[in-house]
Amino acid sequence: MNQFVKPVIVLVCTGNTCRSPMAETLLREHLRQKLGSEDAVRVLSAGVAAGVGSGASPQAIEVMGGRGLDLTGHSSRPIDDAVMNVADLVLTMTRGHRAAILAAWPEMQDRVHTLRRDGGDISDPVGMPIEVYESCAEQIDSELAAWIE
Repeated sequence: MNQFVKPVIVLVCTGNTCRSPMAETLLREHLRQKLGSEDAVRVLSAGVAAGVGSGASPQAIEVMGGRGLDLTGHSSRPIDDAVMNVADLVLTMTRGHRAAILAAWPEMQDRVHTLRRDGGDISDPVGMPIEVYESCAEQIDSELAAWIE
């Protein structure tokens, strides 16, 4: 990696409207707290089955807002060559997301991991009550804290 280029971390879920946007926002906050700036690392999110330009779910916006974080400007994007060509680390919400990415980009094997360090899945909260989103955000936040260390 070029020493003058910031590393790129990509967080991936299915539709890029719930889990990965929350993870993107939470990771930026972790980096800001740890490094004093979120600019040292480029953080992106994408979805394996995402459309282009959808906002974050109202529940994800509400949960992040409760943490003092703003998700209102989020715009969904699919995972594609443009994203994968710059990714230094890709963290997926499930084993299925990881498998789908590696089927398309097998050369990325050493850079694509599940967010859960034990290899488990972070369940999709879509369509569930706000408490499920809060629990999901807490699980994501906890795993990100461990990755930061």
